[in-house]
Amino acid sequence: MIVTTSDGGTHWHAQLAANAGTGGDLYGVDFVDGRHGWVVGPGVVLATSDGGLTWQDRPPDAGPSADRSIYDSVSFADARHGWIVVDHHQLLATSDGGTTWQVIMSLPLQTDRSLTGVLAFGPKS
Repeated sequence: MIVTTSDGGTHWHAQLAANAGTGGDLYGVDFVDGRHGWVVGPGVVLATSDGGLTWQDRPPDAGPSADRSIYDSVSFADARHGWIVVDHHQLLATSDGGTTWQVIMSLPLQTDRSLTGVLAFGPKS
């Protein structure tokens, strides 16, 4: 479920994510302005361009598996350029608002290192 507010948090409105094809948990959220935002969960990336009124599937299409572990690792610099960490070992990037994703970094699976987050700063020029 996604909840939205338009009055600074005084009132909240529940929205079912069923229109975006997910029944799973959603863990992370990132908005770059009042209209463009993304939420992520295991195997799920959803995007909105209307302030959260409607959501569209933007699943990661890069890599070997569609059932990916994405927790709170989502960050966008602007409405088109963003990054997500999947499975604690891959960093994926988009330059089209999440329509497509490309693997830009991948750690070996047999390592004691892991990726746990990503943070974008400022608009991309």
